[in-house]
Amino acid sequence: MKTVDDTEVITNYPDEQVFVQKYPNRRVTLKASGQAILFKGSNAKFHCPVFPASNSSRVLWFKNQTRMPPSTTSNWPRVSVSGKGALRIHKITFSDAGTYTCLAGAFRSDVIVQVKPLPTRQPEMLYSDTSSITSLSTTPAPSVENQSRKLNRSALPQVRHFLVNMRHFAEERVKSDPVVLEYDWIVGVWSPCSHSCGETGIQVRTIDCRVRVFKNAT
Repeated sequence: MKTVDDTEVITNYPDEQVFVQKYPNRRVTLKASGQAILFKGSNAKFHCPVFPASNSSRVLWFKNQTRMPPSTTSNWPRVSVSGKGALRIHKITFSDAGTYTCLAGAFRSDVIVQVKPLPTRQPEMLYSDTSSITSLSTTPAPSVENQSRKLNRSALPQVRHFLVNMRHFAEERVKSDPVVLEYDWIVGVWSPCSHSCGETGIQVRTIDCRVRVFKNAT
């Protein structure tokens, strides 16, 4: 069994080979022998390993001992047999699992196809930013409105810079690999005032923006 993508895994056993697809949503091209474990949704093409190759046009295909008719140019089903004798399966489903047999005269070869689900989407912590925000306050503590106004003035340049960076980061990721971003803002507590009653003091608290990046597996 052979694949055009050498990043896949082929395991040799005494009597057969087992092909295990490593990456989903890729097209694989194999010889019809041994076993093939493929991701749901992939496209697969099987060649009958008949020799000489000129005999490939007379190949017959069976699934679980049931004859598979050749395709016509006017109607291409999802599972088809080309004019050159190759078996094509487009967007593999779980129902495509089974034993496929190719016959060319006295020659016969079998491939057992198994279908596995797509990998579960896992979150990746790719970026985390912590911004320290400093505000001035007097004793007694300023009102919520004043704190919010001062916090917004202090935080704005840092937040703007962070969001611009994240926008560029997301654009670059989407070009190569669509992702889903989730943002969490975590606001810390105010520190004790640096001065007691009647004097101007400083209070500090942190604001964390944490971004979770999910790979979009569809």
